[in-house]
Parts: sequence; C-alpha cells; structure tokens
Amino acid sequence: FAVGGVPASEFAGADALLAEGASGVFAATGLVFVSFAGVTKIASVAEEVEDPDRVIPLGMLGSLTFTTLLYVLVVAVVVGVLPLESIAAETTADAGTPIADAAEVALGPAGIAAVVGAAVLALVSTANAGVLSASRYPFAMSRDGLVPASLGEISDRFDTPATAISLTGAVMLVLIAFVPILEIAKLASAFQILVFAIINVAVIAFRESDAADYDPSFESPLYPYVQVFGFLTGLALLTQMGTVAILGAVVIVGGSVAWYGLYVRPRVDRQSAVRSAARRTAGERVVERTREALAGRTGMTVLVALPEDANERAERALLRVADAVVGPDGTVVVAQFDEVPDQQPLRYAIGHQSPADVEFERRTDELAEAFEATVEYGEIVSHDPKRAVVNAAADIGVDLLLIDHQQRFGGYRLFSDSGDWIERNAPCDTVGVALDPGDDPDRVTLVATQGPYDPLKVRIGNALAVTNDAELRLVYSLPADTADEQRDALRAYHDELVSLSDAPTSSQFVDPGEIESALASPSGSELVLLSREKGLLTSTSDAGDRTRIAVEQGEHGLIELYPARERASLVSRLRERAAF
Repeated sequence: FAVGGVPASEFAGADALLAEGASGVFAATGLVFVSFAGVTKIASVAEEVEDPDRVIPLGMLGSLTFTTLLYVLVVAVVVGVLPLESIAAETTADAGTPIADAAEVALGPAGIAAVVGAAVLALVSTANAGVLSASRYPFAMSRDGLVPASLGEISDRFDTPATAISLTGAVMLVLIAFVPILEIAKLASAFQILVFAIINVAVIAFRESDAADYDPSFESPLYPYVQVFGFLTGLALLTQMGTVAILGAVVIVGGSVAWYGLYVRPRVDRQSAVRSAARRTAGERVVERTREALAGRTGMTVLVALPEDANERAERALLRVADAVVGPDGTVVVAQFDEVPDQQPLRYAIGHQSPADVEFERRTDELAEAFEATVEYGEIVSHDPKRAVVNAAADIGVDLLLIDHQQRFGGYRLFSDSGDWIERNAPCDTVGVALDPGDDPDRVTLVATQGPYDPLKVRIGNALAVTNDAELRLVYSLPADTADEQRDALRAYHDELVSLSDAPTSSQFVDPGEIESALASPSGSELVLLSREKGLLTSTSDAGDRTRIAVEQGEHGLIELYPARERASLVSRLRERAAF
C-alpha cells in the first residue's frame, strides 16, 4: 500500500496540513498515541522472552522505529491520494473508510482486499496481544502484594493466569459495548500517554534512588533530558484529549491512589524508589549543613541576655556555653536588660547607674578572664525588656541568642506556658540554658524525636563535649515497626554524624516509649540538648513532651534550641520529615 501509493500521491502542502495550527497537531498526536501501545506490551511479557536484557530493548527500539516510519508513510499516502475534505468527511462518519478508499485509488480493487485483510489480521493479533499483555500486569502485581493473590493463580487446565485474563477481558468487553469507538481511542490514548509520562518519572526515581535491586543492562541515553521531555510533552498532550479522556485519566489516577492507600499500604512494608531517593538526597543535604555548622564561621557573635536580677551562677553557665560555641576567635556580647517603669523617661534611666548595674559590670569583668572568647558587656534600659532583647539581637547582628531557662524579662520567662514571644520574634536561633555552672557533664546527649538533628544543635553539643572532655551521644526516637529501608538510612545518617564529631561519639535508637529510660543517668552528670519547634510541620510531639518530662525528672542539665523560622523553608521541612 505504502510503496504502491507513493507515486500516486500529491502532497497538499504544509499550509493545508497545518490549517488547525499547533493545537491540531497536538490533538492528532494524542488521538493516534494508542497506536504505539505495543511498546509497553513488549515489556509485559519479559518473563517469557529469552535473553530479555538484549531482546526487550532491541524489540522496543526496532518496533518503534519501524511502526513510526510505516504510519508516516501510510498517512502520507492517504492525504496524498485523497482530498483533505473527503478525509475529514469520512473520519466523522460512522462508516467512513479512508484507508480503503486510498488503497482503491492507489492500487485498484486489489488494494481494498489487501487493506481489509491486513486490518482483520491486525485486529486479531492486536486483540490477542492486548489480552495477553494486559493480564500480565495484575499477574505480576499479585506476587508483589499489590492486588489479591487470586489474580496470580495459574489455571491447572490452561496453564495460564486465567483469573487475570478473565478480569482484563471483561473490562475490555464492557468498554467496547458501552463506549463509542472514538472515545475508546481517546481514552486509551490518554491512558497510554499518562503511563508513558509516569514511566519517565519512574526511570528518574529508580536511577536516582540507587536501589540495590535495580541494575539494568540497558540505560536510556541522554538521561535525564529524554525523561523530562517525555514527561512534559505527555502532560501537554493530555490537555488536548477532550473531557472524557481527561476525566478518565483523573478517575484512573484517583482510583489507583485510593487502592494504594486502602489496600496496598497496610500490606507492603518496602519503601518506594521515589522516597528512597528523597531520603538519600535529604540526608546528604542535612549532613552537608551539619558539616558546615561544625566547621563554623570565624568571628561568630553570641548575645547573652540577662535580666536585671540575674546572679553570677546563671551568667557563668551562659558564658560557658557561649565560649564553647564561638571559640577563641568569636565575640560574646553580655547585655543586662534593665526594666524602667512606663512613667519614667528612658533618658533619665540611661544616665543613672544602679547598684545592680555596677555589680553586673564588676562580675562580668572577672568572669571574662576565664574564657578565650572576646567578651563585651553593657546595660540596656527599656520599658519592655523582652522586646529590647529582640531589638538588640537584630541591631548587633548576632548569630545566636542565649537566655537562662528560668530567668524572667519583665514577667516573661523563656519557653513558659504563657507564651514564646522572644524565640518566635528573634532574628536568630535562640537557646535556653538550664545548667549548673559547677557541673562538668560526663556525657552530652542530643535527642531527636522527629526529623533530623538540627545542625546547630550538633555543633553546640560537639563543642560542649570537647570542652568538657565528655562523650557525645545521639539518641533517636524510632518506633519498632519502622521499615528496614528507613532504619538503614537513619543508621547511615548517624554514622556520618559520628564521623564528623570531634568528641567520642555513639548513637542509639530507642522506642518512643523508652525515651525516659534511655536518658536515665545514675551519676546525674548528663547534659541533654533538645530542639523545640512549633509550626505547621513541627508541632511538639508526644515523644518530645515525654523527653522534656524525663529530663526534668532526672535532674539533667538542659539546653533547648529554638531554630529561627527562616532557616528552613516549608518545602525543605516537608521533604526532610518525609525522608526521616
């Protein structure tokens, strides 16, 4: 047909073929996409092919090349021997036969017989291949626990998955009986386009996940550009398929998601390749941030905020933490925030130094001699001490704000039940310290109840462990039913943290209900570091609450870190929460 029809063809010109513009080309491409469905059918019967690593790629590429050329030649002959108006009229008619009419013009009556015979043979072979390949999907899925096991049963009589074949055949009969053939073609093409788009995403997911059982002998060239192009163009084609096709694709996707959530998820404990890739990427990103935090920045500045009634014990404890964090090249700014009654002008208070101010300067001057960091100090007067603390941190441009856990600023106490104004409004990370300045902890414990360890928390814990010649311990709350893939990823993450630490470091996974016993320290010389976050994705968990209660009951030293809100975006938190 193609060879005999080319001499009789008269090309109508690009203007006539592209009369509908790009939208017409997209619509036509989407409609005929189902003609290439055989490409995926090849893969569905891979178990029945000898040497599939070689035969399947060659079969896909060879068949795709041959059929594309054949389809182009056939269409070129049809539009070359028949007027475009006649083709349009016949394709909209219920009994239109443009291919047969073109064969009659090109080859005479023999052409009609040849086309009709080829169409019958093609229909039979395609239908048989469709039923064969379609049944293989539920057959394979049943072995993976994605569908009921009955779909994977082999018939004793026919030695085939009879249940799977019957189910897929019944679905085909229902569609043929009740849906117009043009809508079936559109629906099939839409589904095929959707499958191809998802396959492109799946290839990227598998390649990026480094899954142990994914080692293909043939890899797609020009990765990942081909896959990105295929996914984007697939979505573009879907928009041209009409309401029925798009609605059908939405129903298929929605039904699949519902099936996964209701049936598959409770029965399958392995992790998806997408989540494995996300977990590895998120883990690498967190480890890199931790490495940068441990390397530190030269000239780091820490603000130690003290209320007017602060004592030497509280100031010494805060200075110990600040000195360990900033190191010898950093600066510690110690500020005492004096509260002035509203009716008293600030100008008068600035020029008047109280006995408490004199005692503060004398005490700080003596304490500063024991630390390596540069210590600067002074008083700040205001009507609202808690607001003055936040403003001072912003004006000075500090990297970290340290406050005693129990001290009050004008009736406000850090992390109190009445509010958390300072830590929510501070322009930097805020740290609350509850530590006896005379205690040298033998062990510094970092606890994570959800998500990864905050890099700054690791830096503070590492610095305190080195300063006190103490052991650094990583305690992670992990349920007993955690998937093996996630548990392995967390072990690898902890191994990375152990290798980055400058102090002797160990890691421990505990059940959420055993946090209290894990933090039990008979010697009472343990310092615990926690992160306290509140927000859409970081609400305080039950495990976090139990951890704080265990720390308070065990009389441990406590350092609580409240990270600045702008450090991690909502997307980053969501990605890390899903990964860990």
